[in-house]
Amino acid sequence: MSTSVRALWKTLCDRVSGRAAVLRELHNYASTFGKMPGLLGQAVGRSIAMSDVFPWHELSGHRFTTWERDVSGRLRGSPSSSNIFKVTRRETLEHASLSLFEIEGLGSCTDPIEDFTDMDAFALAHCAELMKRANDDKVLALMSDPSVRLWVEGVPPRMAPDTLVWHQWDERVMLSNAGRPYALVAARSLAKLAGSQIIVGGPMVIHRIDMAAAMELTSKFHLFYVGSPGFDGHRMRIIQIGRSPDHQLYELMDKLQAPWGFLELPANVNDAFMLVLPRGVPESDEVADVLRAADVTDAGLVLQAAGLNQVPMYPRYAHHEA
Repeated sequence: MSTSVRALWKTLCDRVSGRAAVLRELHNYASTFGKMPGLLGQAVGRSIAMSDVFPWHELSGHRFTTWERDVSGRLRGSPSSSNIFKVTRRETLEHASLSLFEIEGLGSCTDPIEDFTDMDAFALAHCAELMKRANDDKVLALMSDPSVRLWVEGVPPRMAPDTLVWHQWDERVMLSNAGRPYALVAARSLAKLAGSQIIVGGPMVIHRIDMAAAMELTSKFHLFYVGSPGFDGHRMRIIQIGRSPDHQLYELMDKLQAPWGFLELPANVNDAFMLVLPRGVPESDEVADVLRAADVTDAGLVLQAAGLNQVPMYPRYAHHEA
């Protein structure tokens, strides 16, 4: 074997060996990533806080940072339109009527609602005083409190009611409340104990995953949820706009010459981002295989499963003119 051939062979072996070492380092590092909130069997993301519903409907509204340009100036594997990340549809109902019991979450509260997975447990912990001396009129009195901004049977209508929000991949209806929720939560639990049916109503916003859009997105890209290393949650500081979300991850993929991009997630999924790898590019496909082997959350599969498991839109609620 000539000297030049031996040198070429050594260079090739070194390159293969070096690439294998980078892939092992990537696997080891990726194994530390935090998991996606709201997955089956996890408490995180299934609390009564609306902020713990994974915001598929907000993906398209957040900045997409792409990979380096190639020598011709084109973006390798770049999405042709930012609309490709719009994977949900929205419908607004002027008035949806439902049982008070069907409200299973809240938009805001001064107490930590994210620590509770059940509205009744929250009521016992934070509304005990309001629930004392219960009688037949107590529920109606609580629902008449000015903080309850919903249309209620037996109570004069209010102006500017709070909005009901239904993320169909999460199944639960939640209340985007402007005021303190304690009177409503206490009334809900007392009515439940008494077996009383309370019908409430208000405007409703419905978010639904568009399966055609979701399948198109996942057919073109690998999607991975990358949480903070060593942290299985998402209530942490937000990533600063304009910075790489994870310098070490970036360097490893750069060594592998894998084009990639990331989506900054909404504020309620802080210190995490959505890694986007173009399908059909060998280097990016290789990175995707390593991440799956490291048990990084495959957000593409989660998106597809969430869309397929959505409850039917109709005829769950009775709709009336406002």
